[in-house]
Amino acid sequence: MKPTICDLEPAHLADARRLLSQAFAADPYLVAALPDPRRRARALPMLFGAVLDNARQHGSVRVTLDPGTHELAGVAAWAWWPHVGLGLLTSVRHGLATLPLVVGVRDTARLDRLNRTHEAAHRRLAPAKHRYLHAIGVAPGHQGAGVGSALLLDGLADADAAGVPTYLETHRAENVRLYERYGYELVQELRPGDLHARCMLRPARQP
Repeated sequence: MKPTICDLEPAHLADARRLLSQAFAADPYLVAALPDPRRRARALPMLFGAVLDNARQHGSVRVTLDPGTHELAGVAAWAWWPHVGLGLLTSVRHGLATLPLVVGVRDTARLDRLNRTHEAAHRRLAPAKHRYLHAIGVAPGHQGAGVGSALLLDGLADADAAGVPTYLETHRAENVRLYERYGYELVQELRPGDLHARCMLRPARQP
């Protein structure tokens, strides 16, 4: 059965933050920036709280719900250009100013350097109006059921209706071919330190 997709309701915000934190717990980008797993686990809800808040204000957060339990099955956070980075007010609101107290000064600085590297490439590769897939995640019990694909297609349809391209980064090699099936093109590879990022852009299509 095709997943039903809707906007994130405030009542599910904490669940969405938790789902994305679990989905990205072993993401190479976050592991490289925050190598200590306990510190990373404490930091991820703060980081994804800011991501979700930014997307709710300057884009959309789309979710699917389990038809039986009505719990979140998947989350996709999209942001519209130029609001593709986390602004100062959003960061402060979600406690990111206190991140050094959670993960330490060294890890905070490493995360900041990686963010700046990625954001510089993003603005260079996609300088015009576009839609940015900041995060997409699926709950463990719903993986392989088409939830992620449905959320991705939902966002792409929205971008196509607006006549704008979409942009994303992935740090997993196996994801490149998956995104290529949906029309994304690999436009640049970044190698900051031991990390390998793939920057991908999908041109707008006629809806």
